[in-house]
Amino acid sequence: MGETGRSASANGRARRPYNKTYWRQLPQGWFAKPDYTPVTLYEEIVRRCETNTCGVDALYMACKLAATPQDARVALNAFAAVRASLVRQGKVAQYDTRLAVAFVHMIRDADAPDVLVEALRRAPELGLLLSQTRLHELLQHWGELGELAKIEEVLAAMPLGGVPYNHVTAYIVIRTAVNLGAQDKAEYYAAAMVQRQIRLTPAATRLLEVGRERLRQQQQDMQQQQLQ
Repeated sequence: MGETGRSASANGRARRPYNKTYWRQLPQGWFAKPDYTPVTLYEEIVRRCETNTCGVDALYMACKLAATPQDARVALNAFAAVRASLVRQGKVAQYDTRLAVAFVHMIRDADAPDVLVEALRRAPELGLLLSQTRLHELLQHWGELGELAKIEEVLAAMPLGGVPYNHVTAYIVIRTAVNLGAQDKAEYYAAAMVQRQIRLTPAATRLLEVGRERLRQQQQDMQQQQLQ
């Protein structure tokens, strides 16, 4: 599951791991019992962490089981518990990229942007480094659903997690805002990105102009109605 910077392209979308067979590829072990719930698995993870016998593979199952934002928060707590256990053992390396991918997959499945925001804010503590590409995939998903508030929530936390903005970030938020008719938001984020010396793509610039023209037309229509 290689990381690339082309999440907004058709090829990028084709490579996304969001498919029905994704979770079947995960590790097997003591944690793979079908009777585990998010809470009971978390409790067992904590118990094993107390004796430093848990390991990281159980976190894949914690991600798989999370179906709600509450479940996702339980999984985040499991990441913190395992990380603390590893640090006690002198193992301070960051979590593997594949585990970070599973975490992002969980965020999408559980629709838990608030948990993602917390993970970004606690990235150094958790040892969970989330890639720009994977976050763009999430933002693009929420953009297609018109969930601008979720995008904004994550955007605010990305720098805290060491994830920079780029032209893809700008395009996603501008496109979502324009599609929703929120031209003020589109202009705000366009200006903010330019201020950060992020280049707007021609596609993003065209979207802004489409939104401006639509807004001008709406204003003209309102004026005509008032004159009637």
